[in-house]
Amino acid sequence: MILIGIIGPIYSGKRTIADWLKREHEFTERRPFFLLLAVDAELRVRYERWKHSENKENFNDFMDQNDKNWNEIRKIMYMADFIITNSSEKADLYKYLNDLDITNPVRLRPDYDTYFMNLADLVASRTNCIKRKVGCVLVKDSRVIATGYNGTARGLKNCNEGNCESCSQEDGGKSSTCKCLHAEENALLEVGRENKDCILYCNT
Repeated sequence: MILIGIIGPIYSGKRTIADWLKREHEFTERRPFFLLLAVDAELRVRYERWKHSENKENFNDFMDQNDKNWNEIRKIMYMADFIITNSSEKADLYKYLNDLDITNPVRLRPDYDTYFMNLADLVASRTNCIKRKVGCVLVKDSRVIATGYNGTARGLKNCNEGNCESCSQEDGGKSSTCKCLHAEENALLEVGRENKDCILYCNT
């Protein structure tokens, strides 16, 4: 179950999307998980909507209303999980929302495959290899038992500290002379031989 917040400038279509969520997904009360949607539209489109709704024509009046609290709104929009551009007709917007599958619970609590692949991306950030970032996660019975990233072996000077001449060459050097171990190798060295039937997740 999801609590969805919606933010955006005036006449971007926030209310339209809120009404769609209530109608299509029965969003009538608070939910324990939170998802933030930012809704925007082209300035020209929002101006036309404003004219139709407010029965006004003056563009400066529209901009005065648009600029009110805009800096605060923009800061929150940058933190959104999704940014929806609503410059089309409602039928096209509703089709896009259905295809987006906003209420899919995997977005807030990912399945195991997504979870472990995201962990592999995080592990890759620890690499000391200057050529590429690779992360590996070994899993058994849905539990992480080892991780590894590419780089020089434990106890050796790191690749990014100048220990691997192959990686330091502009053309990438020869793989046969590279001192860096693969992420998978480092993970397998960590886990040892006693663990079998593991699942390996690697981000490359």
